[in-house]
Parts: sequence; C-alpha cells; structure tokens
Amino acid sequence: KDQQAIQQHLMVSTDAAAQLLVKPARFAQPATQILRTMKSTFDAGAGMIHGLNSAVRIPLPGKGNTFKAWWKSQVALTKYLVHPEYYDNWALDNMQTMNEMRGAGIMVGHAEPIRYLQSDKVYNNLKRRMIEMAPTASEKARLAERFEKGFTGFLDMLRVEDYKALMPTVKRDLAAHGKQLYIKDEAGRDILNMADADVRAKVHELSAVVNKMTGTFNQDLAMRTPTQSFIESNLFFFAPMYRRATYGILADAFRGGMRRREALQQMTGVVTMGLIMANISKYAFGNEDATDIEKSYKFGKFEAEGIRFGIGSAWNTIFRTAADLAVMTYADPEAIIKPEDWNDHPVANLIKRRGRSQMAPASSLVLDIFNGETFIGEPLRDIDGSPD
Repeated sequence: KDQQAIQQHLMVSTDAAAQLLVKPARFAQPATQILRTMKSTFDAGAGMIHGLNSAVRIPLPGKGNTFKAWWKSQVALTKYLVHPEYYDNWALDNMQTMNEMRGAGIMVGHAEPIRYLQSDKVYNNLKRRMIEMAPTASEKARLAERFEKGFTGFLDMLRVEDYKALMPTVKRDLAAHGKQLYIKDEAGRDILNMADADVRAKVHELSAVVNKMTGTFNQDLAMRTPTQSFIESNLFFFAPMYRRATYGILADAFRGGMRRREALQQMTGVVTMGLIMANISKYAFGNEDATDIEKSYKFGKFEAEGIRFGIGSAWNTIFRTAADLAVMTYADPEAIIKPEDWNDHPVANLIKRRGRSQMAPASSLVLDIFNGETFIGEPLRDIDGSPD
C-alpha cells in the first residue's frame, strides 16, 4: 500500500525546475533511442554487465551462491534468443514468485534500457521494417523481439534465482529472533508476513540487494518522477538505473546488516575478477601493460591489432577511476591538494572524462562534434582518416 501511494503521488507530481530540460530531452530522444537500440537491444552480453556482480560475488558459507543463479540464467539467455516463447512459458511457471517479488519491491518484467524503447515510435518502426524486409514474417524473422526476450528473460530469471538463493539467509535471521517470514493467507497459500515491521525491514533490505546486484533499483521508493526519468535517459545517462545501482552498492558498503555484507562480497569479487583478467591478458596473450595499474586504461584489457577490448561495466569504470586517483595522489600529491590551476585540476578532468563516457548517446555525440575529440581525447577523423 505504501509503494502504491508513493507511485500515485509521483505520477501526478510536477517537476517545475525540470520543465526547462524537457524540450531539449524530447528533441534528443529520437537520436538517443536509435543509438541506444544499436548499442543495447541487439546485444547478448547482458550476462557480463547486469549479471556481473551475481557471477563474481564471493559465496560465503550459508549466504547463498549467486553464481549458480547467474549460470542458470546465462544458459537460459541462449535459449530465449533462439526460442523467445521459452521466456513466456518460464514466466508463467514462476508467476507466483515474481508477484511476490513485485510486492517486495524487486523490479521484474522489464530491463533497462529495453524498457525505454517499448513505446518508442522509431524503435517500433525499425522492428516493423525488419519484419517486412525478411523473406517471411515468421517468428524466426523477428530478430528484435528475440533480443528483447533474451535481455528481459535473462534479468528476470537472474533476479528470481538470486532471490531464491538469498531468501534462506533472511529466513534464518528472522527465525533467530522468533519471527516468521511467511504466513498463510485465507486460501492457505504462503505469503510474506509484511504486517510485521521486522519482516518488512528484512524483505526491503533483500529487495534492495537483489535490485542493485542486477543493475536496477525501485524508482518509486527512490522518489524518481516520470519527468526525471525522461530527462535522465534522453539527455544525461545511457542507463541511469544501472549507474544508480552501482553507486548504491558502493554506499551500502558503509551501511550495516545484509546490505553491507553483500556489497563487500560483490566488490571483492569484482576486484578479484579484474586481477584474474589482467593476468590472463598478460601471461596468455602477452599484453604486458594489462597489469600496470599506472596505465588504468589498459588494466585488465585484452589487446589485438591495436584494439583494446574487455569486460565492460560500470564496475570497471569505478575500479579504473580509483586506480587513477591513487596513482595521481602518489605521484604528485601537491597537484591534487594545491593545483596551480583549478580549471585544469587532474581530479576534475578525470571525473569529467569518466562522466562523459556514461552520457546519453545523442548528448555524447554532440559534445564529441563540438570538442572535435572523443571522451578519451582522440581526435575525430574524416572519411580519409584525417583529423583536420
């Protein structure tokens, strides 16, 4: 009831200060949606972005193994891409659990940034054209729908399996205090005992952990209005919820209870994974700079024919940012504490560069053209390869 009341309030709220940005956001929306479609819709890499934390989280004894949840979801992703109807069948079989999770505040049934495209005219026209261009308008020709189901299905299954993996921990914690997690309803079915304040607090804590671990958060409880969501997604950030979830886990490391434990388990796993990838790149592929922390743009990356690539996520960005700050402070602490020119402060430039890499596609493209260079400082080039 509380969540429903908050949602109703947000739907009628007006962001007076934000209205100035609505028109620019609406102008940027078509280009942003097209670029976002090409970048994320036709992408089978969700397992190593939204699913990264579940995959690398350190499984402490008795605290749930989310790697099994990730692996099961990753296998299902390939099935959904080939047979989209598998997701519909799975969702029907798990409807009761998903409804329970919705009541607890866990986001299921959509995936960012796919959800921004569902009502977008450009994207839906693109899907229609793809079907028209195919030899037959059969299910096999519906490429966009396959990737939609794959992305959404992967995240739904991952959240359901993470929820199941972590729920026993919550149940044991409550039982130790004489509390019951589930009670019977009038039909004799097990339902969450949300009338109990202690149970409600634990379930809310679990929902926050599962949401953030899989790259999202409950927008209603965060008091995020539709106007704010529209502006953020079209003008400022490529994937606002994913970024908020990432930084939310960092904040959870300084809180208590389950949130802190889970944040530390996930961050430890991310750092361990980064070090493993760096050493594989160095010793198996001969990339000597892959373990050089002073060259953070190469750290943990593979390189072939001058092209660097690796597992990309917000966590990689944070890890490299922290490394850059540490190296800069060690090399020249005076430049950090007492810079000669505040307009060219190394930390400000670092944050600006990292922030630019997370911008909404259309805004990022406009800045690239205006500055004549990409966010990493490489000059834009003509068709003939000339930067002039």
